[in-house]
Amino acid sequence: MRNRNLIALVLVIGGCRAGSSSSPTPDAATDQWRTLVGCYRKEGELFSLDSVPGTRSASTPEPGIRLARFERSTPGTVPGYWFVTSQGTLWVVSHAGWGATYELEQRGDSLVGQIHLHSHVVGTRFSPTPVSAVRATGCPAEP
Repeated sequence: MRNRNLIALVLVIGGCRAGSSSSPTPDAATDQWRTLVGCYRKEGELFSLDSVPGTRSASTPEPGIRLARFERSTPGTVPGYWFVTSQGTLWVVSHAGWGATYELEQRGDSLVGQIHLHSHVVGTRFSPTPVSAVRATGCPAEP
């Protein structure tokens, strides 16, 4: 009986570690974010990466996280957040509809990577798809 409990505990701890290691964390010490602040166009949609500190939830701002804004075809902006990881990867999260997480790398004035869509509907899975964005001007959501 003890062995079963020990095995179950090891599996639970291992599962928690595996889940947390795949979740990116902001690098609060990097200043790479300064080169990324601005407006971008992605497939006809505009979004801005702001320099204002932000948060993943409704709590106080978290170190390394900044505000993002997404322009939609309907009036107004959709909130989000963004950060740079210790590996130099840019993560941008949109809270619109089902939600989207962009995993990007900077290439000149472009951002290139993939989008991960997520849903609150149990069992719904989306495959990551390629995405790119280019720096734009005149963005209504521009910081």
